[in-house]
Amino acid sequence: MRKFFGVASLLLAGIGPQLLCNNAAAQAWPARPLKLVVGYTPGGFTDTMARALAEKLAPALGQQVLVDNKPGANGNIAAGIVARAAPDGHTFLYNSSSLALNTALMTKMPFDTLRDLAPVNA
Repeated sequence: MRKFFGVASLLLAGIGPQLLCNNAAAQAWPARPLKLVVGYTPGGFTDTMARALAEKLAPALGQQVLVDNKPGANGNIAAGIVARAAPDGHTFLYNSSSLALNTALMTKMPFDTLRDLAPVNA
């Protein structure tokens, strides 16, 4: 009998913390609408592609995907907005290859491309 209570107490000790911590589960992503920042004016090729992507992503993710155009500085304004955004996974940058060129051509960038931005792997 003593052996039974020893085994039972070990099992309950292992299961007990899990029962108490069930309320601390992570939130489902995305928890709110996503923001897709485009570094070019509305109506151009990059904007059209971003809107087509947002249209397909919204039903797949179950959240609205908002396209926000921030033209200027060859895409650096939009990239700076995304770099300064909260790192919660709800703000994305849709840009062309100008980001790589800007990093190579400009001596002072308002953000560090490698440190402040992360690629999305599909």
